[in-house]
Amino acid sequence: IFTSYTGQSGDSGGIVFAFNSHNTLYPNQYLATVGIHKAYRHRGDTIYSVCVKAGNINSAFGLSRY
Repeated sequence: IFTSYTGQSGDSGGIVFAFNSHNTLYPNQYLATVGIHKAYRHRGDTIYSVCVKAGNINSAFGLSRY
């Protein structure tokens, strides 16, 4: 996933969260796990951060959400 958050060296492997106002399982928690930070890339004058989707990670390791 190409994203607009600012990444930098040393961020690889860090968990990426997003605000989720529709969380019905835990209504007082407004963060959803997106995935992990992989890299950041320049495209023209814009810097994008790249993250690996949580679902892809779960599939690769045979995991499931709690």
